[in-house]
Amino acid sequence: MELMFNELSVEPLSNNKYEGIEKAKQFASTFSVARKKGFKRIRSVFHYSEINLSQDYSLQNFLFEKSVELKNYKDILFGNINQPFINEDDEVIVDAYIQSNLHFSNNGNK
Repeated sequence: MELMFNELSVEPLSNNKYEGIEKAKQFASTFSVARKKGFKRIRSVFHYSEINLSQDYSLQNFLFEKSVELKNYKDILFGNINQPFINEDDEVIVDAYIQSNLHFSNNGNK
C-alpha cells in the first residue's frame, strides 16, 4: 500500500513557513503511523520543489532546513517519497520507463 502526496495534502496553503513546517511534520507523523499498517512509500507526481506548503515555502525547503529538531521528520519524508509516480503492478508501464532514454540538456547540449 502507498500514500499519495498531492495537492490535496497541502491545500489550502499555509499562511507562512512555520505553518508549512507544521503541515510537513503532520504528514511525516501520519506516514510513520501508516507504515505500521503496511504502507511502504509515498507517491508523488510532483518533485519536492513543486509541492508548496505556503506561498514561498516548498517541501524542498522543508527537507533542506538545517534544524536538528526536524531531522526525524525530514528523514521519514525524504527517504520514502517516490517520484515520478509509476504503477509498479503494470509491467508495460514499468518496462517503458526502464527503457526510456531520458537525459538532461543544458542549452541544447546533452
